[in-house]
Amino acid sequence: MNKSKALDPTSAAFLFTEKRTTPMHIAVLGIYKPPKGTDEAKFLQRLVDTVGNIERFRFPFGSRLHSSLTGPSWIDDDDIDISYHLRRSGLATPGDFEQLFTLVSRLHGTSLDRDRPLWEQHLINGLEGNRFALYTKLHHAAIDGVGMAKLGQSMHSTTKSDRLKTSPFCRGPRTEASTREFRKPTQPVSMPDLRVGLEVLKQASGSTTNISSAML
Repeated sequence: MNKSKALDPTSAAFLFTEKRTTPMHIAVLGIYKPPKGTDEAKFLQRLVDTVGNIERFRFPFGSRLHSSLTGPSWIDDDDIDISYHLRRSGLATPGDFEQLFTLVSRLHGTSLDRDRPLWEQHLINGLEGNRFALYTKLHHAAIDGVGMAKLGQSMHSTTKSDRLKTSPFCRGPRTEASTREFRKPTQPVSMPDLRVGLEVLKQASGSTTNISSAML
C-alpha cells in the first residue's frame, strides 16, 4: 500500500461532521470569454486536455482517503479516472446566468465521492455573450478557504509571458506564481485533538447535534 499521510484534527473534523444535507466542500466559479479570434471549441478542448493529460497529480488532486485504526489519512491514487473528475456541461444556447446558477447549485449540492480523490472540475459552455464557466469543487478536509483562493489565483495569468506550462494540478517543478499551499497532512489525529476540532466546528456553525459525543 502507498505511504499514508495523516489528516490534521481540523481536516478530520470536516469529514466526521459531513452529512448528506450538509456537504463539507468548497468551490470556486469563474466566468470567462475565449480570446478574440480563437476557435471556441478548440480553445475549450485545450483547457480540458491541460488537466486530462496529467500523468501525476499533486496533492490533493492525486490523493484519496484511507481509513485505519489511527484515523483517516491520505494515500496516493495511481488509478484516477479523469473522466469522472473532469466533466463538461452545456447550457441551452444562449444560456443566461439563471440557468448557469441553477446548474451550479445542483452540482454544489452533491457530495464528493470518498472512494475517489475529493475534487471535481466542470467546464460549462453555452453562456450568453460567447462566455463559458469553470466550476471547481474540493473537500474542505483537503483545502481551506485561503488555499482555495490561492488555487484560483494559480489558475490565472494576466500576461502571455506569465502563462503556466503545466496545470496547477500537476505534480512536478512549479513556477513561483503557481506554487500554492494546500492543507498539509500532519501527524496522526489524537482523540483529544479530534474532540477539540469537532467542538470548534459545532460552535462555528451553531450546530446542536451530538455528532462528537456519538462518534467519540
